[in-house]
Amino acid sequence: MLKDDFYFIENLQENDNQQWIHSIRWNFDHIIFSAHFPDQPIVPGACILEIVKELISEKTGRNWHVQQVNQLKFLNIIRPQEFLKVDVNIILKEMNDHFLEAKAVVSFDQVIFSKICLKLFS
Repeated sequence: MLKDDFYFIENLQENDNQQWIHSIRWNFDHIIFSAHFPDQPIVPGACILEIVKELISEKTGRNWHVQQVNQLKFLNIIRPQEFLKVDVNIILKEMNDHFLEAKAVVSFDQVIFSKICLKLFS
């Protein structure tokens, strides 16, 4: 898990049971930033996907696994020195006992970093 190590949840805004926004901040001292990349650290795309999965699992109270990624767009680079915090807006599209579809947008103010559509299973 990356939560409470690579990133920390600063705020949670719930619009309803199907949509919420987590404001997260980065741990600049984490080893990931020293490796990716030492002089100009950026948040790796794989970590963004893992963060979305972790936030969905925590909010729904179930351990979800990525089954399929339908859309994964990295529109801007997240440089932690420039963007201390980001918002992760998650919308659940469909959910039953074993499957879930979700959309996520990672952004800060008017800057969109990532758009993700995925299917998960438990």
